[in-house]
Amino acid sequence: MNPRRDVWIWLGIGVVALAAAVMSFDALRRLAVRAGVVAELAWLLPLAIDAAVLVATRAWLVGYTSARVSGYARNLAFGALTLSVAGNAAEHGMAAYAIATPWWVVVAVSAVPPTMLGAIAHLAALAATERHTTDTAATDRQPVSATATTQRHTDSAPSTSDDAATRAAAPPDPTLAATSEHAALPPGGKAARMRATFERYRDEGRLDELTGAALARSADATPSLGRRYLAQWRAELDTVADTDEHAA
Repeated sequence: MNPRRDVWIWLGIGVVALAAAVMSFDALRRLAVRAGVVAELAWLLPLAIDAAVLVATRAWLVGYTSARVSGYARNLAFGALTLSVAGNAAEHGMAAYAIATPWWVVVAVSAVPPTMLGAIAHLAALAATERHTTDTAATDRQPVSATATTQRHTDSAPSTSDDAATRAAAPPDPTLAATSEHAALPPGGKAARMRATFERYRDEGRLDELTGAALARSADATPSLGRRYLAQWRAELDTVADTDEHAA
């Protein structure tokens, strides 16, 4: 049975998530009131913490090519989750044993909103920088690939009948475009590691055996990211091969 179509699995996930979210939300709201936050704004404390957990987890698992973005998002997700657990435990402990709210709890609760704001703003800046870098690299690769293709076309012009026959029989060489693509990737990132795996399969003549899931596993990325890069790089090789065939 396909887990994606199993209604009971998704129903169970929804029930657990809803129950845990409501209980955590209520505990953190009461903690905010206990710390001196007005009741009309107390609900913003659990919203800030739980929303940070969701956003950071999404940024971590979506598969950014930069290890810096993924690493920061992972740390933020675990940090915000730990803060939520600590807040729940503190509120229930003080309520169960009728403990007066210590001053340090008031200070800690007051520090949460600006801390979450700064952490999320930093994540947004990292993600925006990553996207800008990726877009710039993609733009810069276009002239390089075009120049390489033009150069191959120039080199393919026959000077004699023997040279023309030799070049017509030569297999297409996609290495120039692939090298430009690989050089523009952030070093140490998931995309760079997946590109290295892609090139290894290509050099071994086993590219047809490579799947998106296998490509993703080589870089600890999501399967969807692996499939996307695999389709993109295969399309680039096919385009270069078709161009060379027409030129020949």
